[in-house]
Amino acid sequence: MGCIGSAWAWLGSNSGQIQIVIAVIALFFAFLGYRKVIKQIEISNDQTKISLDNQALTNKQNQTDLRLHIIGILLETFDKLIALKNELSTIISQQEAFVLVANGRLKQDDISNINKFSTIYRNRLNDFERYQQQLVEVIESVVKNEDMQVKQLNELLKRVYPLLIKIENEKAEQRTKVEKYNLLMSKLDIN
Repeated sequence: MGCIGSAWAWLGSNSGQIQIVIAVIALFFAFLGYRKVIKQIEISNDQTKISLDNQALTNKQNQTDLRLHIIGILLETFDKLIALKNELSTIISQQEAFVLVANGRLKQDDISNINKFSTIYRNRLNDFERYQQQLVEVIESVVKNEDMQVKQLNELLKRVYPLLIKIENEKAEQRTKVEKYNLLMSKLDIN
């Protein structure tokens, strides 16, 4: 028991120094814990930055995909418009050729009807020229402005969709008018 008693006495007489040693050891472990917390915060900040960068990259990719999709729609519509214009130009040329060939053998009502169709077709051709110019302007703005935001692209689509619908309607109307024109031409008596 002598050994424990002497150790106890020594601890009692040196308790201040022992408390200081324990406090220094505790401070050391607290500092290690603090460094780990700081490191975890840095890792978290890095992950947040990477996540934000990935989100920005994804948004940019989506924006580019939307832009390319819009350009595809516009070019497809432009092709349809060119086809309609070509069809209409062919009809106008056929009308002019028919009037030249049948000149003098047509009744006044027939000439009036042909002229009425010619006027309608020429007006439509002018409309198509206007639509084509609008499409060219829109396509150029989308192609030139690579940094167009999604909101701007949506505004552009809102502006273009009525034109796209109008072209589709024109396409259907033109078929009907061509059928009427062909019916009129088949009924004309040029003998």
